[in-house]
Amino acid sequence: LGVGAYNKCCMSFEKPFWDNLPRRLAPSSLPYWTDSLSRRFDFIGHASENRGKDILFFTLHNAPILVAIYGGSDYSHAMENLCDDEVVAGCMNVMKKLLSKARSECRNTRRLINELQIPDWPLDYFVTRWGSDPF
Repeated sequence: LGVGAYNKCCMSFEKPFWDNLPRRLAPSSLPYWTDSLSRRFDFIGHASENRGKDILFFTLHNAPILVAIYGGSDYSHAMENLCDDEVVAGCMNVMKKLLSKARSECRNTRRLINELQIPDWPLDYFVTRWGSDPF
């Protein structure tokens, strides 16, 4: 198909630091977005300035685990040649950029976002390399 392999970087943390990120994927006036559980961050995408270097982050409910999905064509191949620490560092840098952008754009939730602290590094992580898997 020519889309490359989509890999994951699964990162676990002491607590889900992302719970205070605003849920801005749909208008809050919609009835199915009114309970407190659905207002929390479930996934967020980062579209890179460089074509094909996009990352989608999503969370696991009831666990402090953040999963980054990245890849496609040349970017996927390049990421498979990096060591795990470099992949994790790249994902953490993107998450920090997203937080920085959220801080500058969200006036109504500024107090919650200012309290949000992203750890420097996850407690544990796992990086997939589907394009290199012979099976």
